[in-house]
Amino acid sequence: MCGFNLFHGAKAVPTSWAYTRFLQNLIDHVDLINEMFNEMVNELTRLLPDFGETLAFDGKAIKSFAVKPGKKARDKRGDHDANYGKHVHSGINSDGTMWQKVKSWFGYRIHLVVDSKYELPVGFEVTTASEAEVPVMHKLIDKINVDQPEILDRTKEAAGDRGYDDTKLIVKFGNEFGIKTVIDIRNMWKDGETTKLVKGTENVVYNFKGDVFCVCLKDGEQKSMAFAGFEKDRETLKYRCPAQEKGIACACVGNCPVGKSIRN
Repeated sequence: MCGFNLFHGAKAVPTSWAYTRFLQNLIDHVDLINEMFNEMVNELTRLLPDFGETLAFDGKAIKSFAVKPGKKARDKRGDHDANYGKHVHSGINSDGTMWQKVKSWFGYRIHLVVDSKYELPVGFEVTTASEAEVPVMHKLIDKINVDQPEILDRTKEAAGDRGYDDTKLIVKFGNEFGIKTVIDIRNMWKDGETTKLVKGTENVVYNFKGDVFCVCLKDGEQKSMAFAGFEKDRETLKYRCPAQEKGIACACVGNCPVGKSIRN
């Protein structure tokens, strides 16, 4: 398809300087490439009525395999645009201890917004590796709104990992575009506690994700309370006793300070 003569073996492959010149031509016409991308997204929007209804977004590390500046090459063989990035993953073990995994690389980061049903891109941005994901995603959503406004008009929900757990970003999706976000919450508790007492109660606790539990005052057993919805007039969340709501056995039935339910 590319016109290479397979019988020539490795000699059929273009020379390294041919690739260099080709990539330089692409760089010189990056605006045209962006126009091509936008036109293809717009064409998909016209052909697929549900294209863009469910979006997903994430960042991806791209390593540079060129010679790093200041080492051997100071000409075009060296990568003078890339820098170092770091991605930290952390969590809590079953025993309550914290774990952390750090990934670092030299190169770039691509920030993507894709249609999660068709697995096709809606928008992208390439930055150096050190660029944080959340600020770039703010700019990328604004860019999509300019280049493909019809996409965000039809988007119902957008999903990302907990690295995008940013209040301003969630508000941006919800208030500006009416899009529901599905983003895992980050653990911002720095004191090492796994649960905290709900204010105004003596045996109801919650974790950093907002899950609510009641604790039996007799045997100390912790049970997940039954969520009973949001009460708009009181602007509170209501949770019911799991023993009365689900019939779960509890030693505190009849003597629990919670009663039938709590509001928080």
